[in-house]
Amino acid sequence: MPQETLPKRWNRYLIENEEKKWVRRLLFFQRDDSVCFYPEFESKEELTDHWFRSSWYLPKQEPFLRKVWFASQISMAAPTEEDRPSYISEEAKELSHLSLVKGKLGMLWKTIRSKHIAVWKKDRRKDRFVSFLRLLGKRISYVAIDDEQGREYAHYCELNWWVLSPPKRRAVCHQSKLRFIAHVEELKKTGLKKAYVFGNGPSLETSFDYDFSDGFRIMCNSVVNNIPLLDHVKPHFVVAGDPVNHFGCSTYAAKYRENLWKALDERPDMYLVVPDFHGYPLIANFPQYEERMFIIPMKAKVVNFDLTREYRIPMFWSVLNALMIPVACTLSDEIYTLGCDGMSRDRDNEDFWAHAKGVIDEKITDAHRCHPTFDMHRKSHPEYVRVQLDLAQNVIRAENEHNKRFHAINHSHMALLDGRHVELDDRRVNPAIT
Repeated sequence: MPQETLPKRWNRYLIENEEKKWVRRLLFFQRDDSVCFYPEFESKEELTDHWFRSSWYLPKQEPFLRKVWFASQISMAAPTEEDRPSYISEEAKELSHLSLVKGKLGMLWKTIRSKHIAVWKKDRRKDRFVSFLRLLGKRISYVAIDDEQGREYAHYCELNWWVLSPPKRRAVCHQSKLRFIAHVEELKKTGLKKAYVFGNGPSLETSFDYDFSDGFRIMCNSVVNNIPLLDHVKPHFVVAGDPVNHFGCSTYAAKYRENLWKALDERPDMYLVVPDFHGYPLIANFPQYEERMFIIPMKAKVVNFDLTREYRIPMFWSVLNALMIPVACTLSDEIYTLGCDGMSRDRDNEDFWAHAKGVIDEKITDAHRCHPTFDMHRKSHPEYVRVQLDLAQNVIRAENEHNKRFHAINHSHMALLDGRHVELDDRRVNPAIT
């Protein structure tokens, strides 16, 4: 039907949409499953740093992530392996999907076509062009390393999860849930009634005094650095949740993962539990270990005491509250803690935690060098108070609403646990030890 014969309201519709055709054309060009860094890089040093961070955080994943684009204001060559900074992990060697374009026009074209934008400069947070890109439906991540107001260590870590399509994310968690439920059912057939939760505090060193074979054992992240302790406790689960020390791009995190994979290889009955959006880089870079991992959605600050019924963990600040207690409560009504000491009065505290010997590697300085705002943020936030409040919410609700009972094997500086101290002389390897 010719346009001149259409009703007036149709003519108005056509005119309005003709005026908006440029928007539709821009939307049409959003075809690339890629990430583009904005703005252009002005120095080779800055480009090199983000280039090699991306090799870990943004590995190629067909069909969800095909390219990572960088733009430079000046003529410069793409970084090579020889340029890798000493503090960034060498685990991810694949660089073919990282590409460099020149100038503002090249950057403009790639930002329009890419689905995800990584803003690497802190003064661009309120950039009008960034607002325009957000209007076009781009996902914006702020990854400026020197931005005191941002959290690049967390946003970089999450990028790998959000490049996946929503159906793919749901499928990853659903498959993990099915494997977790099946594994829990098998564990419960053993007849064990207790659950032991191990933090990394100084009292963890007393673990060798006890026999924990009468319960399920859940241990904490960096314990994989201590082989004798792993061999003694024989954990069913190791949990990890730190975007810097466990999932980050530093050489310290790489050393942790090296020990983690070795521990999993040598202990077929041990499994890893991680949160979804921070833990997914492990699967993306090491897919061969996906079957040995349970990746659990982290949603809201609502506690959950049965992961087989509702497969989610709360967004709490510590791995104890977010992961270890939900896993322990899923397995048992009697939970015993050891190594959850809080701030020590006679040990050096990293911010506010003290650690048992043999769980923290000296390369942790590389982690802080790699993520310079992380330590600053931890010290400027009342995290210790939040951890204790979250612990109180966990324990009180578990005991009052779900008939769980918490006990502390050793004295703790966290008031809620110290009030639950019990002696386990009957579980001592050597009853003469006091």
